[in-house]
Amino acid sequence: MGDNLHFLEQQHKRQPDDPIRQRSMALYNSSELTKFILDRANISDVRTAISLDDDDAGPYLLVERSGRAVTYLEKGMKIKDAAILPYSKLAAIVERIADWHDRIELAGKLVGPGGDVSALLRRLIEAGNDLTREEFRAISAWVPVFRGEILNQLVRLVREVEQERYELRKLHRVRKQDEPQLRRHWNRTWAIGHLTLLVAMDGREYMEALPDEMAWARGQRLSLFALSQGLIPLALRGAWAVGEIGRPTLEEYREAFVQATTPTTLLNAGLGLLAIAARHGRLLGQVRKTLARAVDPPSTPAREIMQRLQRLLVDVMDLVFNHKDDWQRDLQNVLGGFFVEVMGPKLKSGSRFRFTDPKEVPLDLLLAMLGWLSASYVQADSLVILLCRSVPLVTAERAELLYFPQEVHADLIARWTPERTLTLIQTRRLEQPKRTEPKPGRNEPCPCGSGFKYKHCHGP
Repeated sequence: MGDNLHFLEQQHKRQPDDPIRQRSMALYNSSELTKFILDRANISDVRTAISLDDDDAGPYLLVERSGRAVTYLEKGMKIKDAAILPYSKLAAIVERIADWHDRIELAGKLVGPGGDVSALLRRLIEAGNDLTREEFRAISAWVPVFRGEILNQLVRLVREVEQERYELRKLHRVRKQDEPQLRRHWNRTWAIGHLTLLVAMDGREYMEALPDEMAWARGQRLSLFALSQGLIPLALRGAWAVGEIGRPTLEEYREAFVQATTPTTLLNAGLGLLAIAARHGRLLGQVRKTLARAVDPPSTPAREIMQRLQRLLVDVMDLVFNHKDDWQRDLQNVLGGFFVEVMGPKLKSGSRFRFTDPKEVPLDLLLAMLGWLSASYVQADSLVILLCRSVPLVTAERAELLYFPQEVHADLIARWTPERTLTLIQTRRLEQPKRTEPKPGRNEPCPCGSGFKYKHCHGP
């Protein structure tokens, strides 16, 4: 009782609108909220001193692991036998909680009172690249509940997409009876990107706790499924996922980079490492050391391509982390110019999103444009460069920014046509690895590293 009285007396001395008083009372009155915050901060100590203002000096609210408040510690007091949760980290967690509540409210608005949340989840599979930012935010609110199902759905979907591609790869012209399957293939291909983002969102603890048989999900296939579809937007989603998970993926991606045998696996590992470095500065040195290692694959037609890719990744690493201002300014100018010239004219006259100066285009629209741009990075070296340089920009921001807001979505998104699916399939055909070695058996693992049987992946 004494500690409680001391706490209340200290708060009574402060004005009702004092932010420190408001923060301390909110935590004091809700042990459930406090415990949730400790869980999100990965703190397992018996007691924690939560800073209510200054990271280094406090004041602090001392709490037990259950979330129950113990006492109030004035600014500058020494902390003994307790972990410290800095205010900056507390603020970041609280902001995420508020954002989650916003997403829940948005989900309710989209499905209506008593609405069917499963309709939102089905929308992931059926929307293709027509998914709006608001829809993605609403769906993401349910990730903590459905993350396991999302991961299982992603695995099933990749297998189905690979099988469909195998069936459709012989098509060279569109027949009316083929259109439903072509549309389904387009939608499911994009769904791989949507699901990859969702399974990784706030998913570090989930990934670390995966059983051994599911450990592959935090390995190179976390992004390989998305990148191997050949499209820049999907590759960026895969890289974002790696950056979001962070440290649990680092060793897997370092090993994958050193042991890569194809351009696709090398690029996948390299982009993942760039994403980790962009999101987790303390891992920068390890990433830089790995990317600088000389790539020496077996003597194959792909060897020169892989060595060029490695040089590009090292150059991007140097540009992004040693010349950050120049890199970001130049990239945003290029993207802004494309938006002004290509996207702007699609908008209605008088739209507040029509710009004449590339520098005026806000970052969220540039990111959405990258998340929509249905261009294949295998078509030109310049697109590979764009992809590599864009990864650190994208992975530093929220996943939802890869989608256009509903206000401009309908004007900017090009409608699907059967020919777009054919182009997508033909793009993948261009990147089939050339082999001088004997082909594997049809039921053996595909050498590209996808984890699927050869007959369902790169086999004839």
